[in-house]
Amino acid sequence: MFFIKEKDSYTYYKMRLKLSEIREEIFPLLKKKFERIEHLIKFREFDSRFDKEILMNIYNRAFLTSPDPFRPLTINELDDIDSTIFFIKLYGLDSGFISISIEESDQGEKIGLIPIMAVLPERQRRGLGSALALKAYDFLKNKDIEFVECEVGEDNLASFLFVKFIGFKVYGKEVIKFENE
Repeated sequence: MFFIKEKDSYTYYKMRLKLSEIREEIFPLLKKKFERIEHLIKFREFDSRFDKEILMNIYNRAFLTSPDPFRPLTINELDDIDSTIFFIKLYGLDSGFISISIEESDQGEKIGLIPIMAVLPERQRRGLGSALALKAYDFLKNKDIEFVECEVGEDNLASFLFVKFIGFKVYGKEVIKFENE
């Protein structure tokens, strides 16, 4: 069941970015958002043997306060992760993550998908999202990815403005219908 705000459906905007078209001035602007704490940030890759509970807790806490519909993630749902996940540590504590998958389109394009990016509510507005975006860019660039795609919920203005600022453009939408109980 979803936690919803008196709606029977919810719209997600499908966003796309061609990596080669990112404006160069974006990088210093993103870096500026976290330069005060850059020396306190570390990245590490998800290890399914040890990190499932950490991932679940960050996801559940971050999305509980998000304007998007929310269904808690369970530990069992993390058994079949087929994406690369990077955690970001601030002050030595896991504070957020970004999930990245790579697929090939019908036209043979290599596409990077970012299905989830989450930062703990008490760590938001410090530049961690910008740091995670730069980490994802470096990862995808090294994999020769042509396009990056993500989805942003209709009520998630902060996320929408962030990905639009980076250069993502809306190319479609998906409407999720909720069942009445």
